[in-house]
Amino acid sequence: MPYIKCTLHLTDLLLAYIDRELHSHLKRRLSIEMYAASWVTTLFSRVIEFTLLFELWEIFLFERDKYFTFYFAVALIKSNRN
Repeated sequence: MPYIKCTLHLTDLLLAYIDRELHSHLKRRLSIEMYAASWVTTLFSRVIEFTLLFELWEIFLFERDKYFTFYFAVALIKSNRN
């Protein structure tokens, strides 16, 4: 559980840095644990189309960018802003 908590906290901090307005709006209504915990535990397999998921996992495996997961989670939040 400490890994998930740390990952969610870093995602929350990144969202606050990238889009303060969206972050404060979400913070008033939801905690990040309510909507992003399943993303971390399943590596986005519940929120992305299956064909896109393979491409995403390829990036995770071959790029070896340890921050990609956080940026992708924030991009997912921002893309569904409305």
